[in-house]
Parts: sequence; C-alpha cells; structure tokens
Amino acid sequence: MSLRLSQRDSSLDAIKGVGILCITLLHFESGIFPDWLNLWIGLFMVNTFYFTSGWLMSLKPVLPTPKELLHRRLRQLGLPYLWFSLLILAFNLLWWMMGQMPLKIFFRDIYKALCLCGIGTLWFLPALLGSEFLFCLLAHRKRPFLTGLLLFALSALGCWLYYHSWLPLRDLDDLHRILDAPMHVFLRCFQGWPIVVLGYFGGRFLALRLPRLSRGTLIPLGLLLLGISLLLMWPKLPPLGYPGQWLSNTLPEMGLLCLFLALAKGPLLNFFAYWGKNSLILMCTHFSILEEIFKSFDRTVLGHPEFTGGITLLYFLLTILLTYPLVWLFHHKLPFFLGKAPLSRPS
Repeated sequence: MSLRLSQRDSSLDAIKGVGILCITLLHFESGIFPDWLNLWIGLFMVNTFYFTSGWLMSLKPVLPTPKELLHRRLRQLGLPYLWFSLLILAFNLLWWMMGQMPLKIFFRDIYKALCLCGIGTLWFLPALLGSEFLFCLLAHRKRPFLTGLLLFALSALGCWLYYHSWLPLRDLDDLHRILDAPMHVFLRCFQGWPIVVLGYFGGRFLALRLPRLSRGTLIPLGLLLLGISLLLMWPKLPPLGYPGQWLSNTLPEMGLLCLFLALAKGPLLNFFAYWGKNSLILMCTHFSILEEIFKSFDRTVLGHPEFTGGITLLYFLLTILLTYPLVWLFHHKLPFFLGKAPLSRPS
C-alpha cells in the first residue's frame, strides 16, 4: 500500500508540473501554436491545481472543517500571496526607475493586490483558497447534495452573467475596469470549486483502483481520455454549457494521471513532479518578473517591436533554467515566502 501511495503522490505532483509548465509556456508562446492547441491547453492547465487539490483532500482520513482549512491555507497560500505581491511591487518600482515600465502599472498592481484580484498570476492563490473553502463549507452542511446543486446553479449563472453581460462592458472606461478586479475573485472561485469537487470524488472512487491497473490498461485509457477531451473541442459539436465544461475540463487531468501512473518512476516523471512540487515559485515569478525582463531585453537590446515568434520559446526555456536557482533560494534562504519555517541546520 505504501508503494501505491508514493506512486500516486508523485503522479499528482507530475500533473501539477504539467499544469504550471503549460501556463508558463502559453504566457511566453506568441503566434506559434495553432488556436486549437492553445485552447485545449488552456482548458486544463489551471484546472489541474483545483483537481489535484480535491483529490488530495479525498486522501485525508477526515475532511477539514472550513475553519481548519482557512487556518492551514492562509499560511500556505495567504503568506505567499503577501510576500510575492511585495516582491513584484518592488520589481515594478525598479523597472519604472529604469524606464522600462510606466508608474501607473505600480499603482494598478497595488489595487489588484489589495482587492485580492492578484498581480499577474497571483490571482490563483485567493481563487484556490476560496474554491477549497466553498467545497469544505458545502461538505459540512446537513444536506450537502441539495446545497451543492443550488451553489452549482448559482455558479453557472454567475459565470454566464459575467461573460455575456458584464465582459462586453469591462473595457468601456476606467471605472468598469476598476470594478472588474474584485468581481474576478468571486468569478474564479465559482469556476474553481466544481473542479475541486470532481477531484475529490475522483480520488474517493479511483485513488485505490487506478494504481491496481496494469500499464497495458493505463496507457490506452490515458490516451483515450486525452483524445476525448480534444474531440469535445470540435466546433461542430453542440455547446456543452458550464456543467459540461466543468466535466470535460477534468478529462485531461485523468488522462495524465493514468499515463503518469503507468510510468511509475523515471526521469520524465521526476521532471514533471519536481515542477509540481515547486509550482508556486514558478507561478509567482515567471510572469511578472522573468517575462518582463525578457520582454525588455527583446525590445531594447534586440530591437524587436513585438514579443513574438520562435525566440519566445527560447525565453521560455531560459526561464525554466533560471527558476532552478530560484527554487533553491526560496527554499533555503527565503522560506517565509512559501509560508514555511526556516530549514533547520544539522548539528
């Protein structure tokens, strides 16, 4: 049993690793991938974190209460949100003094940080915490199924209203853009908590069953699930609506889980698992710091008017390489950025 648990944990880390690497890749990639590939990757790259969060909660003997969850996750997600926000704001000031960024970006990012919309990719930390909180709040209700149906309907309605009624108005003027920031917090929680629920029940029913399957079963099953998720993007198919989208968005995660379970161990699994374990560092630094540095280099040194083309893939690879020493730095010298205590030195 311990072997299965170890393999499953590495597989979940590997799924998160695929997710954060895809997020980083799509932030750098510009004009290279076809639209269908961008869309397909975008369907699951963020949802992997909601999905694995629910799956991991299903492995716990007792589901935490909302209060217990807040106490734990405010340290694991809230503190990184605070410290990385301050780091990015300090970088913004430095970039402004060097003439690489207008000062209004600094004040805009202060507002986004205060209203929990998040600077750059930091939006995800409050969204994940809020999604997990909604799930735990629902799970501890007396009638979780009925309450869940009501919350599900409200979430679908809220997403529909935002994208069909509010979104066309967002860019009309500064007031609409200012009001849009706090609305994004609720929107992303509404979008995320159903994926947490699906991950939780997926873990409850499959966590002990999937590792028992043979490699000859897991690989075709994983490829089939990935293929179905691609097929559901076919434009001639009828629209699925938000309930169908939430369900279809979990198929790539299940497909990847089957493939990584089939790998069991090896350099490929270890590579993706490494980035899954360190996804917070890559998520918080690549977009608002490293990508800004590469954009300035590309514009001022190389003279490219736009950040596009094959060279952006080189910047992506360099970002991954530069993040390795950053992982060491944050774990060994700045662990409070990650909500952790300093590593104890051997006596």
